[in-house]
Amino acid sequence: MIETRVNAAYRSLTKTKEELCGDDVQIRVDEKNFVLVLADGLGSGVKANILATLSATIISELLIQGLDLSEAVATLVATLPECEERHIAYATFAALMIDSKGNAQLAEFDQPQSVLFRNRRELPIQRTSSLIEGKTIFEARFDVLPGDVLLCFSDGVEHAGLGRVLNFGWQRKEIVRATEEILMKTMNPIHLADRLIDQVDSLYHFEAGDDATVAFVVVEGNQESAVLVGPPSDPSQDHRLVYEWLSRPGAKIVCGGTTASMVARELDLELKIGEILPGATLPPAGSIHGVDLVTEGVLTLSRTRDLLRHASLNQSALQILLDDDSPDAATRLARKLLEGPVKVRFMLGLAENPAHKAEKGLLISLNAKLNLVREIAEELRKQRKLVTVEMY
Repeated sequence: MIETRVNAAYRSLTKTKEELCGDDVQIRVDEKNFVLVLADGLGSGVKANILATLSATIISELLIQGLDLSEAVATLVATLPECEERHIAYATFAALMIDSKGNAQLAEFDQPQSVLFRNRRELPIQRTSSLIEGKTIFEARFDVLPGDVLLCFSDGVEHAGLGRVLNFGWQRKEIVRATEEILMKTMNPIHLADRLIDQVDSLYHFEAGDDATVAFVVVEGNQESAVLVGPPSDPSQDHRLVYEWLSRPGAKIVCGGTTASMVARELDLELKIGEILPGATLPPAGSIHGVDLVTEGVLTLSRTRDLLRHASLNQSALQILLDDDSPDAATRLARKLLEGPVKVRFMLGLAENPAHKAEKGLLISLNAKLNLVREIAEELRKQRKLVTVEMY
């Protein structure tokens, strides 16, 4: 059975003249389960943001700690206060949980219905309704397959264009159709979220009349980014390590000049070194046929770590990095790791690098390389990546 892994991304628009978005998305991931909760606080601004964040945090933590979805929903619904004037809950939500076997559970309270896409077309979800603490909750249980995509969105998406370019706002069938068109061009959750929220922003004429959020979940199967860093401690194992790395399903990345030379030699391929960019502070990237990215080692890894650290500060910092199309190797590596599969495997060779020993002023050790990889792994985990570091 193929282990189900899930990748996700979301983008939000904040209502014009408000400092904080009244929607919130919380994502929790462990080796067994993936959880995404999108909550929409009543109204907009600071109060809505607090209520949405509180709601999304409570239910996502309950789910990732192992509470049954129905029980977690009941717990949250029982604690949600109501607006005294309008007699409606202060926050609505959609909660999605997917386990490693591909079993999915969905619960929705007063939210637009989430959409499941299979083969880039909508596949209807069969829902049941129940009354929990006097509130109607829609629930669904279904199986997901590699290549499936789920879209959750707040009602601000449906309100886009209302009274301006669209008499009744952006209706669900049009949202589905737009998403299907985007899916013909990309299956990357980051790009999906970017492109759909850009359409929402355009319909609002870039002055959002409501908070709007889109969240995409892509089922990846066993895809991963395999990053080879350094030759193995035993040179006789070069061939085995290269072919083990090559056999991993998904993106192939090489970090380090000696490592790249080893890969080219074992695969009988040419290693090409790129041109030095104007004003460059890092060695150029290289290329090997069939390899997604080839970079220099420690200097590029160090800069990549710094970029990922800054991206972890907040969603805006992350978006700046994702939008950065700089051709330098570190930016390309950081983006490829963030935009790639949720599973990242570092394959770290423990051979000493003769080039480092030859340069007396360059204090680079095996421990420094190991620490860099571990620090990058930690930053990626902050972005909900499932990271393993293997040593050879």
